[in-house]
Amino acid sequence: MLCGRTNVNKFLIEEQRRNPALVGDFSMLISDVVRSCKAIAQGVSRGGAGRRAGR
Repeated sequence: MLCGRTNVNKFLIEEQRRNPALVGDFSMLISDVVRSCKAIAQGVSRGGAGRRAGR
């Protein structure tokens, strides 16, 4: 098990080393979900900042 804090990409790489069957579609799906969450979070943070600046 990984000690301390890690990000999703590091976790996936470590798990793929332990279990080669995880390589492929599942890893790509998780990476896409992570990327989408980051884009949504960035959009939300920009939207909130824009509303405050407009008042």
